[in-house]
Amino acid sequence: MTKKPEIFRFDVPGTIAPPRWIGRLVRLGFGVGALYWVRQLVVFGDAAALSNLWVIGLTAFALQLLPYVVNIGLGIGLGFWRRLTALALIGGAAIFGYATAQTLVSDTLWFVVFGLNIYVYGHLGASFVASALFATPGCEMRAIPILLGKLFGRPVRDHYCPGVIGKIDQWEARRGHEQD
Repeated sequence: MTKKPEIFRFDVPGTIAPPRWIGRLVRLGFGVGALYWVRQLVVFGDAAALSNLWVIGLTAFALQLLPYVVNIGLGIGLGFWRRLTALALIGGAAIFGYATAQTLVSDTLWFVVFGLNIYVYGHLGASFVASALFATPGCEMRAIPILLGKLFGRPVRDHYCPGVIGKIDQWEARRGHEQD
């Protein structure tokens, strides 16, 4: 039986090659998309948005992404309990909103959902854009720590991307070697 790779395993700095142009363009596209979602929420969001399928779907996706954004982005191993904490906050806000306003769709629930989306997609979007612009290696969530490490002259651990970006980088690296 093969052992599953650790999702939150950090490697020695300089282990991963920087992304090439296709990887950088994909990162830029994802970053612009995430930051556009943040803008939409800030400009148009209110408690009524809680019935919008895009808000519901992207909030569910934010819950899925939360452990990766926190653990990989901040370089700490907190596991998946962040997702459970966020779910508890959403549930608590829904209960509080129902108790005070007799509706699940309340300003309290919106505040929690809004905060979760702004943090996850804001952090993710900024990381994708920074990774695209500065060609930081590995997972885009390491872009901000890598840039801060360069600024302060400290080595920062690498992390292979557990998502689609890693597969694109691997494909592009193989493609580049075939052309050499």
